[in-house]
Amino acid sequence: EDPGHEERERELVRDLGSQLQTLRRLGEEAFGRASGEAADWSPYQRISDEVMRLAGRFRDEDGAQVQEAVKSHRRAGRRARLALCLGGGVAAVLGAIFGLLLHRSLTRPLSDLLEGVRRVAERDFSAPLPAGGGDEIGELAREFQGMATRLRDSYAGLEAQVEERTRMLLHAARLAGVGTLAAGMAHEVNNPV
Repeated sequence: EDPGHEERERELVRDLGSQLQTLRRLGEEAFGRASGEAADWSPYQRISDEVMRLAGRFRDEDGAQVQEAVKSHRRAGRRARLALCLGGGVAAVLGAIFGLLLHRSLTRPLSDLLEGVRRVAERDFSAPLPAGGGDEIGELAREFQGMATRLRDSYAGLEAQVEERTRMLLHAARLAGVGTLAAGMAHEVNNPV
């Protein structure tokens, strides 16, 4: 909105008022003359021309203001479309960054933990599980690492027991073999006697 436009409108209204007062005064003078005298209409023509000129100026100023408003509206539309495109681009970039951060903070640690769990399931206790961070995934990894350590110690204990029992079974089998051999020899010795 143009504040100067309102001032021009007020000036035009003042000019029209002044012209109308002049027209009224001239009309009173013209009609106040004696009936025998011819009326002079040239001042009225001058006033009529002046009113038409002022109305034309008013129309031209309003037309210019409307054209300026249309141009301003078009510029605002272009700026809005540009802002929308830029906003969409920024949103896409932020979405990609968020996706990468989510991948780094969630997907990759879970994949590493899954790989560690698979190694433990295959009884490969050589590589420790990834420790993770201070979040829930890190806590899960630490708990699973503790469980894997206890499982490794249990396997080691079981393997030691299996070795001991196997050694004892072999010793018992040897003793049984020696006993069978001794019984067979005693039987062979006892038969001829």
